[in-house]
Amino acid sequence: MEDITDRIVEVDRLASETGILHIGLTPAVGRTLERVCRTGAPVEVSSPGSAPAELARDGAGLVADFAVLARKGTMSTAIPEGAFIHRGQIVIMTGLEQPSIHEVLMGGELAYEEIDGRRQVRYDDLVAFMEKPHGTSGSPPRQAGVAFVLATGEANRAAVQAAGDLEPGCGGGGAVGFRNRYGLRPELEPAAAGVLARFLHQLAMARMVSILPKHARLTRGQAAAASHKQPSYIDKVLASGELRSIEADDGHIVRYNDLMAFAEAYRRRAREGMKKIQRLGEEMRIEMEERDSHVAAARRGISLARSP
Repeated sequence: MEDITDRIVEVDRLASETGILHIGLTPAVGRTLERVCRTGAPVEVSSPGSAPAELARDGAGLVADFAVLARKGTMSTAIPEGAFIHRGQIVIMTGLEQPSIHEVLMGGELAYEEIDGRRQVRYDDLVAFMEKPHGTSGSPPRQAGVAFVLATGEANRAAVQAAGDLEPGCGGGGAVGFRNRYGLRPELEPAAAGVLARFLHQLAMARMVSILPKHARLTRGQAAAASHKQPSYIDKVLASGELRSIEADDGHIVRYNDLMAFAEAYRRRAREGMKKIQRLGEEMRIEMEERDSHVAAARRGISLARSP
């Protein structure tokens, strides 16, 4: 088990930073996968090029939990009790802005620990903070999104075992099938199976992880977290019309596909802007060289020296 954990620390370092896994799983497949894995019995796992493996009862239960999160219509979060979470993840849970979180951390209202050079808060402490009035307004923070809490200890050990059982099949590049004792057999496409494996890896290390279905509708806070932007930035692009949204009673709702289209357009503009800057820099360099008499004279000297 230790070897598995050592490997996933390196493989999933980026995932542990973002804590958000994108998944393209239809609600129908999600429901079938949940039914297959929720029977309280081991489940057979098979994939091309790998010998069939048996997923223990507790591991199958975690796969069923994953199926529930993956078929929801919004971003949902699995939080092992006792886990440490960083400020970006606190934004997802509470809807607080980053400056407000910094203020309560520095003011001592919310205890934190320095882990890997980052201020991180224990989940239990955050729950206690959310349940009591705080700050100058005297009102508790608003919880954004859906938090799906998993028990500590046994769930972590089950996740380690399940990740090990699924690892050979998920790395083979083929669809992964699950079959219970009743003969039901849904399949996960390779990309979805990979996301499931990373989900289990995160839980094995007691890390909070969010599942973002591609059919999801997001709050402004979730859209900010998914795009690694501040909520105030999302407000700005929503107001400008650059990012499409749906009006709802509790604010703007953003479709996943619209958010990804906006993010791709942003990256494309950034690439084009960088190319333009490089082009202008090259033109300025050439112009400066032509104006520099010393460089021009040196060029003439080199030219004469090479003449026969």
